Amino acid sequence: IKQRLVGSAVWLLPYGKGRQFGSGASRGMEFLFGGWEFSPIITLQQGLGLTPTQDGLLNLGGERSSRPNRLGNGTLSADQQTVDRFFDTSAFQVLSPTAGAAGFVPNQAFGNSGVGVVRGPNLINVDFNLSKNFDISERQSIQFRTEFFNAFNRANCGVPGVRIGAGFGQIVNTITESRIIQFALKYRF
Repeated sequence: IKQRLVGSAVWLLPYGKGRQFGSGASRGMEFLFGGWEFSPIITLQQGLGLTPTQDGLLNLGGERSSRPNRLGNGTLSADQQTVDRFFDTSAFQVLSPTAGAAGFVPNQAFGNSGVGVVRGPNLINVDFNLSKNFDISERQSIQFRTEFFNAFNRANCGVPGVRIGAGFGQIVNTITESRIIQFALKYRF
């Protein structure tokens, strides 16, 4: 991953006992506005570098499989990318061991396509917690929490198929789940 940014914060509403707007507030106002906390986590990252491979000529495991010849850039503009064709599959030509066939190069297992020549989809995710603290005494409190995972329900696509054949350049899964909301009640003592 070339670029990744993860940011988190905790924001306490400045209202209530011991806070900026807490002095002189009525008990009802303090109960309503005091003790609130907001904690977001934001993740932004560029897509993974992907290496197109092919079956047949050589397989040493991992990315050491035979690579095709690269006829073009392979990258599509954002408005052309779809889950059925995330990168330009026509930019890669399978090497062939058969004389006279398209892509024939004698005694060659690796084409001119390099490692990580196309990029997978980006990831954008926002999780956050919204909680309210209720003080019972100096040493005891109850906290009600609401937690949102993938809060904006963004579909973060998985890696497209990189092996030439069925599914080449196609995305068939997501890497984050759909929005999850959970509630919790915590007793502190």
